[in-house]
Amino acid sequence: MARSGHRRGGRGRSAQRTAAHATRGAGAGDDATTNVDDDEHEHNDEYDHEHNHHDDQYHHEHDDDDDASSDHLSPDYHTLSVITIDSLWPTFLKSQEYARLAEHGISVGPPGEGFHVAWGENVRGVRHCAMETGFFWDAIHFDAVGLYESASLNFPAARRWIERFEAPRSWRTLALKPKFGQPAAKREWPGVVIVLQHPNDRSILRAGSTADYHRFVAEACAHYGSRAFLKKHPVTLGNRAEMALVDGLAAQHGCEIGHVNPSVIDQCEFVLTYNSTFAVDALMRGKHVVQYAPGYFWQTGCVQYSGRHVAPRIEPGEVSADQFLDFLAWKYCVHKLMPLERFAELLRILAASKEFFPIPTEFSYGAYLNA
Repeated sequence: MARSGHRRGGRGRSAQRTAAHATRGAGAGDDATTNVDDDEHEHNDEYDHEHNHHDDQYHHEHDDDDDASSDHLSPDYHTLSVITIDSLWPTFLKSQEYARLAEHGISVGPPGEGFHVAWGENVRGVRHCAMETGFFWDAIHFDAVGLYESASLNFPAARRWIERFEAPRSWRTLALKPKFGQPAAKREWPGVVIVLQHPNDRSILRAGSTADYHRFVAEACAHYGSRAFLKKHPVTLGNRAEMALVDGLAAQHGCEIGHVNPSVIDQCEFVLTYNSTFAVDALMRGKHVVQYAPGYFWQTGCVQYSGRHVAPRIEPGEVSADQFLDFLAWKYCVHKLMPLERFAELLRILAASKEFFPIPTEFSYGAYLNA
């Protein structure tokens, strides 16, 4: 992990703040940069408070637990009736008629008196979990705590779950595919690969701003120059202005840029992202990942969080990438084409469970592929 990063246990909260102050003190730029750092400082305080609360609760309730199972569910979980899912779910997951979950006692609509499954964001004032797409093809994930930088994967307790998790089969046997379809064009690159994203993607706006993301790309290009290859997002339609901007930055600093297959990272030194789930693809290919901004993996120990520096000292990961990928496939993600009656059963389990990672292995993405 980076020097500004986080060790097992408390994992360097003061170091986070030191990194933020160092960025300001080094004259890192304009008022917008300072505002981002100030926001991150406040965000880290909130992160510390919320994560410590949930981690303490986890210790209190589950010190002796080895895994989430039906043993931890309330005996009446089959009879829970007030469960709603966000109306955005059927809108974005178009591969099934998710509105038909109503046939299984699950309503589509706004939060009610019971348990709600929110799309992409936490909701306040109601018991809920959040869901998003990723990190594999046709995969979605449910998180009982939050998403992105506040995802349960980033808690200290998560490391204990991941380290002792025993997958039924290795992720390597599951023929996992990337979240997005990939270009056919291939390119080998021996230097640093910088992963580009959609400038208004939620993963960027949760960690900073579009301007902050563009500043990251510009600083990375300026620092690495001809050593850098900018890998464009697989989906580029409708982003003409963005393509012109990143093409211009690459040309200005002598970087290579292209819309290419993930194999471009196979020979690279390391992969640098702002806050991209492409980190999973990189881990699957055995590559070191440096993450610039807080996001899904910044506290997991399997990527290196740089504290908003484009050129940190490269340090080895603290958590096995294989173990982490097993956990994602068999404990954190599910397949969006799982039969609707299975979805309804899973949602009842989520509504009744008190577990940190409540998805039973038999409902997981890995189980679906393994069937």
